[in-house]
Amino acid sequence: MAFGGLVAVDAVDLSVQSGEVRGVIGPNGSGKTTFLNLVSGIYRPVSGDILLGGHGITRSGPAVRVQKGIARTFQNIRLFPRMTILENVKVARYCRTHAGLAGIFLNTGGTIKEERRVEELAMEALEFVGIADRAGDLPGDLPYGQQRLVEIARALATEPRLLLLDEPAAGMSLEEKRRFARLVRAIQPGPRHRDHRNRTRYADHQRALPPGHGAEFRQGDSRGHAGRGAEQRVGDRSISGKEPAPCWS
Repeated sequence: MAFGGLVAVDAVDLSVQSGEVRGVIGPNGSGKTTFLNLVSGIYRPVSGDILLGGHGITRSGPAVRVQKGIARTFQNIRLFPRMTILENVKVARYCRTHAGLAGIFLNTGGTIKEERRVEELAMEALEFVGIADRAGDLPGDLPYGQQRLVEIARALATEPRLLLLDEPAAGMSLEEKRRFARLVRAIQPGPRHRDHRNRTRYADHQRALPPGHGAEFRQGDSRGHAGRGAEQRVGDRSISGKEPAPCWS
């Protein structure tokens, strides 16, 4: 992936298995956010493949990837300022609903039931991150650290298989960072799965992947990409100086 003549991400070979926590570290401008943009579908790589659960998603847009199980937060907080905290989380849950326009306009029983379920799961996500008591507030009424938690709750409401957090602890105090670290270790697939048989401890493995030279990220062994994890492979050949192709659909 290149911006003009600047290669931001090159020769990435990374696999993430279910239950793992992986950290990508590097200085400002080393390509960390660009890497997440590639995985989440905001940018489309000019070479290589992205696999989720063994299936290629390289050409899928962000909306499709969310439905397939990829969720993320952003460096800069992106909450809807005129919607309540609960509404901000509920809006993410609609990727898992089935009501059509007719059901919404006619306010059918099935639509009402589904809407109640959306609110219930959104509240569970807020309870999980510890800010359910602020559900009726606007984002601007919350301190910065709690706004970060709203973003995480919103991502969890989509029931992701792969959760991408872009500098989630930025701007937090030391104590907030400690609480956040405990939160990450407690994250399970989905907002709060009630089926204990399917629970997977999210923090079984944690590794830091340094960028090496410039904007290069590399994880040597790419085995396991046919399982339940996600694999990002970019840069099988030299990338020319082209502008990245946004992919919004």
